[in-house]
Amino acid sequence: MRFVCDLIKIYLHLSRLKKNTIIHFIADGGFAVYRTLAVSFVAKIFSCPVVIDARGNSLNNFSEGKEVLFSRISWALILNLSKFILVQQKHTYQSLCEKFNNKVIHHPNCIKERPSSRSYEILNSNKMKIGFVGYCYRKKGVFNLIEGCNTASGIGAKIELTLIGEEEHSFSTFLDDFKGNANLTLRRLGRKSFDVVQQEMDKLDIFVFPSFHPGEGHPNIINEAMSAQLAIITTKAGAIGEFLNVERCYFIKPHSADDIAEQILNILSDPYEAKKKAKEASQYLKSNFSESVVYGELLKIYGELIKCAV
Repeated sequence: MRFVCDLIKIYLHLSRLKKNTIIHFIADGGFAVYRTLAVSFVAKIFSCPVVIDARGNSLNNFSEGKEVLFSRISWALILNLSKFILVQQKHTYQSLCEKFNNKVIHHPNCIKERPSSRSYEILNSNKMKIGFVGYCYRKKGVFNLIEGCNTASGIGAKIELTLIGEEEHSFSTFLDDFKGNANLTLRRLGRKSFDVVQQEMDKLDIFVFPSFHPGEGHPNIINEAMSAQLAIITTKAGAIGEFLNVERCYFIKPHSADDIAEQILNILSDPYEAKKKAKEASQYLKSNFSESVVYGELLKIYGELIKCAV
């Protein structure tokens, strides 16, 4: 029903606007690919240029030749019908460039520049303030995060761990029964607004992202952590390994509480190195993922489409 309703709305909208309309369509994988295909055909009927904005890892399987038959055919039609294809992950972008040439544009998640700098430098107290933001369920690595922080706190680290985000039932049950070391304090804030998340991140020293979620792309929250000048401990899930390296963060293996504990203790033993990595990550963010850089490229695309329509 949603699929049909969306098509009717788009058809009526284009019937009213007719000319000089660019359709910027956010595309995803799974069943959503068929909705994207239907919208592409409707746009073709009205001769409206389509910009396909492929989020997360939605095009990975197609670019690697691993997509199932009907999805593979659908993506091929969508990409041929579109004027431009915006892709988040660099390796997917490079793979598609070989076949679709100048139609493919690398379009990572961007971030607004913070209005002011942090009120204090990270890692300047005897308590390490560590945070996680996101949906708290197993594939985000939150169970490993709790165990890793508990291990590190048992070896001398004083930790205040802040969890922001809705908790899946099994994780809530786990935390309700959890009894950690005396050096570990848990703050469970639940789901919060964007502004509150920003305020809380400015109070942290370290951001941990232990995700092994299979649909991970370029997580916005990693950009937020880089912007807040936090030391980052993360897996290489999705596109993370394309823009973070050992000079900008501390990498951990998926499913590894021991890795998390080890990197927390590494930061505790050498806070200067952690501050250096955080600064390097913040500078990289400004140069590559600021609104002016990312949206500047998008405006060029729109400009080309407008010129062709005149």
